[in-house]
Amino acid sequence: MIAVIGAGTWGTSFSTVIANRSDVLLFARDEEVVNNINSLHENVRYLKGIKLPLNVFATSDRRLLSDIDDVVFSVPVQSIRQVIEDFKPFFKESVRILNLGKGIEISTLKRVSEIFKELLPNSRYSVLSGPNFAREVALKEYCATVIASELEEESEYWQKLLIFPYFRVYTTDDVVGVEISGGLKNVIAIAAGVVKGLKYGDNSKAALITRGLAEITRFGLKLGARQETFFGLSGVGDLLLSCTSFQSRNFRAGALLAEGYSLEDIKKKLGSVIEGIYTSEAALKLSKKLGVDMPITQQVFAIVNKKASIRDAIDSLTSRKPLKEFY
Repeated sequence: MIAVIGAGTWGTSFSTVIANRSDVLLFARDEEVVNNINSLHENVRYLKGIKLPLNVFATSDRRLLSDIDDVVFSVPVQSIRQVIEDFKPFFKESVRILNLGKGIEISTLKRVSEIFKELLPNSRYSVLSGPNFAREVALKEYCATVIASELEEESEYWQKLLIFPYFRVYTTDDVVGVEISGGLKNVIAIAAGVVKGLKYGDNSKAALITRGLAEITRFGLKLGARQETFFGLSGVGDLLLSCTSFQSRNFRAGALLAEGYSLEDIKKKLGSVIEGIYTSEAALKLSKKLGVDMPITQQVFAIVNKKASIRDAIDSLTSRKPLKEFY
């Protein structure tokens, strides 16, 4: 039995992958979600229309974790500290963790791996990231992803468990690179959505994505990541996906901002966490401490926090002093 904490869209979808080889205990806070999964075999709220395997069981009872060795976290990053604290008394000391969340904690500027090291120092941590839209994964459409761990045996354990013909899994030991690329792409996706909402053309889109990748890479290298990670699945792969499809919540949020919707209305309309909003703040704070230039992130933060209009943000980016392409 493998536990998945977080019965949102991605947690529910990912449970279907695990269920190919193991029973799944899916933890949800809402009893309506629990009841729907157990009686209808469907997460009506977050993954409507897709039947879940019969060996996916939902619960809200944390005590059931006491006998489980492997736990998958699918929790928004700004909430993950509290969730770990809530579940911590029920974990085994050396619990194996696979994290699906992407971003940086605003209050501490820590990545998720650093939060786990702080709160569960004996846990065995891995992180998964890649160009994987939840609904397509649940429908078993072909895709690929990457799992990172500092311990090779941990990433290989998850790889063997999760790899299938439709779900290709690769491994790396670059935890920093995978976490940073997976988190920062959400910020660039908001900017790409703005480009789409303004009905700018393909030239603008290509320039934004390319300069976004350069910005993410600069930031990650400063934190100790390896450059090749940003040209892999969690880097350019996930960035391209998130910046070109309305399946991406962050991309949709950017497009709606460009169409004049308020952030409050967008949150209600999309009905789930828009990670790029929070990551823009955390990444901008951390980039200032590190001395890393992140102009796109800075302007996304300014737009979502009403510190600049979209027009002013675009003017700020396009009027920057001439630079070498790589600096």
